[in-house]
Amino acid sequence: MEVKVCARCKKMYQYITGPNVCPKCKQIEEEQFQKVKEYLRENPGANMNKVSDETKYQLN
Repeated sequence: MEVKVCARCKKMYQYITGPNVCPKCKQIEEEQFQKVKEYLRENPGANMNKVSDETKYQLN
Protein backbone atom coordinates (compact mmCIF):
# COMPACT_ATOMS: atom_id res chain seq x y z
CA MET A 1 0.00 0.00 0.00
CA GLU A 2 1.09 3.54 -0.58
CA VAL A 3 0.24 6.79 1.18
CA LYS A 4 -1.48 9.51 -0.84
CA VAL A 5 -3.11 12.86 -0.21
CA CYS A 6 -6.87 12.99 -0.75
CA ALA A 7 -7.74 15.07 -3.79
CA ARG A 8 -10.81 16.39 -1.99
CA CYS A 9 -9.90 17.06 1.67
CA LYS A 10 -6.07 17.04 1.33
CA LYS A 11 -5.59 14.59 4.24
CA MET A 12 -3.19 11.67 4.00
CA TYR A 13 -4.59 8.15 3.71
CA GLN A 14 -3.49 4.65 2.77
CA TYR A 15 -4.26 4.22 -0.91
CA ILE A 16 -5.35 0.79 -2.07
CA THR A 17 -7.16 1.25 -5.39
CA GLY A 18 -9.63 3.51 -7.19
CA PRO A 19 -9.95 7.28 -7.24
CA ASN A 20 -7.51 9.45 -5.27
CA VAL A 21 -9.90 10.23 -2.42
CA CYS A 22 -9.85 8.99 1.17
CA PRO A 23 -12.54 6.55 2.39
CA LYS A 24 -14.45 9.33 4.17
CA CYS A 25 -14.61 11.52 1.05
CA LYS A 26 -15.43 8.48 -1.09
CA GLN A 27 -18.48 7.83 1.12
CA ILE A 28 -19.55 11.49 0.87
CA GLU A 29 -19.25 11.38 -2.93
CA GLU A 30 -21.27 8.16 -3.07
CA GLU A 31 -24.04 9.71 -0.96
CA GLN A 32 -24.11 12.78 -3.21
CA PHE A 33 -24.19 10.57 -6.30
CA GLN A 34 -27.14 8.58 -4.96
CA LYS A 35 -29.04 11.78 -4.12
CA VAL A 36 -28.54 13.16 -7.65
CA LYS A 37 -29.39 9.80 -9.20
CA GLU A 38 -32.66 9.59 -7.26
CA TYR A 39 -33.57 13.18 -8.18
CA LEU A 40 -32.98 12.45 -11.88
CA ARG A 41 -35.03 9.27 -11.63
CA GLU A 42 -37.93 11.32 -10.25
CA ASN A 43 -37.34 14.32 -12.57
CA PRO A 44 -36.18 13.07 -15.96
CA GLY A 45 -34.94 15.82 -18.22
CA ALA A 46 -33.96 18.19 -15.41
CA ASN A 47 -31.06 20.42 -16.41
CA MET A 48 -27.76 20.61 -14.54
CA ASN A 49 -28.56 23.86 -12.73
CA LYS A 50 -31.93 22.56 -11.52
CA VAL A 51 -30.36 19.31 -10.27
CA SER A 52 -27.66 21.28 -8.47
CA ASP A 53 -30.18 23.63 -6.85
CA GLU A 54 -32.57 20.88 -5.77
CA THR A 55 -29.95 18.46 -4.44
CA LYS A 56 -27.61 21.12 -3.00
CA TYR A 57 -24.80 19.48 -4.99
CA GLN A 58 -21.98 21.92 -5.73
CA LEU A 59 -20.84 21.93 -9.35
CA ASN A 60 -17.06 22.11 -9.68
